[in-house]
Amino acid sequence: KAWSPEHPNLYTAKVELVSSDGAVLQTRFERFGVRKLEVRGRDLFLNDKPFFLRGSGWHSIDPINGYARPDREEWLGHARQVRAAGFNIVRTHTECKMPEFFEACDELGMLVQPELPYYTDTPTDYFNFDPLRDAKELWVNYRRHASFAVYSGGNEGWYGEAMTQRFYETVKAMDPDRLCMGQDCWDTDRTNQRDTSDLRGGPTRVWPRGSYDPDGPFLTHEYLNLCVKFDSRAADRFTGVWQAPISRKTRAEWLAKFGLDMELGDRLQNAQHAFQKVWQKRGFESARLDPYCDGYSFWSLLDCVFVNEKGWSGWVDRENPAYMGQGLFDPFFGEKPCGQTAAGFAVFNSPVGVFIDAKPEHLHLVSGEPFAFDVLVANYGDAPIEDATVRWSFGRVNLATAPVPVGRVELGAVRKIATVRAEAPVCTGPLADELSVEVVSGDGTQVFRNSWPCWLFPKSERRDGADIAVCGALQETVRRAFDNVLASNRVAEAKVVIADFGSTGVAAALARGQSVIEVGGMDGKPNVSLGWWGMGS
Repeated sequence: KAWSPEHPNLYTAKVELVSSDGAVLQTRFERFGVRKLEVRGRDLFLNDKPFFLRGSGWHSIDPINGYARPDREEWLGHARQVRAAGFNIVRTHTECKMPEFFEACDELGMLVQPELPYYTDTPTDYFNFDPLRDAKELWVNYRRHASFAVYSGGNEGWYGEAMTQRFYETVKAMDPDRLCMGQDCWDTDRTNQRDTSDLRGGPTRVWPRGSYDPDGPFLTHEYLNLCVKFDSRAADRFTGVWQAPISRKTRAEWLAKFGLDMELGDRLQNAQHAFQKVWQKRGFESARLDPYCDGYSFWSLLDCVFVNEKGWSGWVDRENPAYMGQGLFDPFFGEKPCGQTAAGFAVFNSPVGVFIDAKPEHLHLVSGEPFAFDVLVANYGDAPIEDATVRWSFGRVNLATAPVPVGRVELGAVRKIATVRAEAPVCTGPLADELSVEVVSGDGTQVFRNSWPCWLFPKSERRDGADIAVCGALQETVRRAFDNVLASNRVAEAKVVIADFGSTGVAAALARGQSVIEVGGMDGKPNVSLGWWGMGS
């Protein structure tokens, strides 16, 4: 039986050295798995089935011990959590982890991309530059592990064309059954990659679908580094080698400068985690909706919690250096308050992914008006889904929905399997809801689902605006929704004054005791984003 992430079948070989008289001189037990990971044209295959790399970076983060210990049970516990989040491969950034790590990954079905310790041609420790030596050492020590899947010559650099090609040829001659790249997906467009890498580099952030189409399978590099501030509530857990990056006292002092207390500060921190959760789902689904994409290397599993150094690219407040919290989990492999859970992550980071293209795009629906969405499936499971049917529903509103039969869903890259058209349900006021979509096999044994937030609004009707006055450029907009709006020379008679941002009429209206809605700050494109290594806007 083949070894794969979903079926990590392992066997044990008993090997004996026997003398001519039949005496057993030495016995060795060797555990192994059998698998075939290969490139065919511009696609990846594992054991002759289409394969998608659902990967992440795994740093050396251990605040208690400073560096991970050779503890098999600890590695198994962490690897189980990573697998529970849906990942099937991890990249060990500029390092190769210890044998106990590979043993755990063998058992749990996690592929590994161990990385040589180089940035370009610069070693990350005190040793001489010799990637051919290091690749051979990696092969000698770890070749028996089914989890060992991809050679990487380092991180974000290039050896130069001649050396990169020699590195690739040397690895392929030594170990032809594993994939190889020069340095992690960074030498795109620098060389003829057909001779230097099995994988192509990909975008690091969300990209327009179908806009990147290289001549081989591509894996996004350090995808979605979504940075927020580190959560000071974890400070008391730093009881080992690492000191807490931010104490509760320091956090309280920072908040006090803005007139905020710790309760509001913690709610703000929860909101940051919730933003991460939204961006993670959007980002992963965007990548999986691109039929050319063959995988991602999410950045990253754990919060790195190092300081964004003062003066580094001018990103940091010199008085309040920000410690990075960009991981799915905190540095102790814990789930973040109001953030994504491992189970929630696996919904869109699984072998079979269900996705939608919605119209309107963000599912802002109005009572009684038509809407539609395409259902798409990326099937990297064990087999085609036979006699599949699409079922869908809202979470809080009852709406009669008919299942849509779609037939057989083949293995392979994402494709549209159905289009759903309906009228939005009636509601009497604004309602936050959820659209759920399921793809179910004919015998009911397979159910694949996903869900998305949606907003339902009552149909807008013109209303009386006799107690409303408008100052500035918004007059035409308001008059489209309200009748009898007061003229600008009758502002003092209004109950509510709607004014442009910065309007001189705002202060006067407030002084008269009127209610004021000040509208502005909306110029340009939407600009809410999370940080990369620094804070976002």
